[in-house]
Amino acid sequence: KLDQSTIPPVGGMSRVELQVGRVDLANMPAFAPKTEVDLLRQYLNKDHAYRHKQLTAPARGLIDDHFNVFGGEAFAVNGWRNFIPLLGQSTVANLDWVSTLGTQSYLWAYGTGPGSYTGASGVGNTNDFAANDFRAIFTMLFGSYHGDWDSQNNFLRAPLAGATHGLACAWA
Repeated sequence: KLDQSTIPPVGGMSRVELQVGRVDLANMPAFAPKTEVDLLRQYLNKDHAYRHKQLTAPARGLIDDHFNVFGGEAFAVNGWRNFIPLLGQSTVANLDWVSTLGTQSYLWAYGTGPGSYTGASGVGNTNDFAANDFRAIFTMLFGSYHGDWDSQNNFLRAPLAGATHGLACAWA
């Protein structure tokens, strides 16, 4: 877990070295009987399928916002500000995560709501991801505790454990 707000100096100067990505599917018993190895194999197969255009989704975005304006902040603006320039205004909509992504594919999806380690109110929870095949390739989720990805059945990691989609998930 990286919770630093400053770049630590190395040898008298600040140098940044960051990991580009991480796929951690350990400690996800909600997806049993699949093991960590099964989930990683499944993830790598999805990644391969996407890179070879065997897994595709329409270039559209879904936003499921259960905060609206909260204390003067609009958390879902992360979805709106990123998806519209990337996908076009007419292809981004405010829709329900579970009912929409359970039947339709989207390239991007953003969900936000009051959170816990394993879910976001109004969006869903880790058990929903284990029981359903949500069809979003790239996801962004925001809610309290999601960024503590080292917790059991962490909601931020749940999209990566999905059966056919879910290649990246950011806490945004």
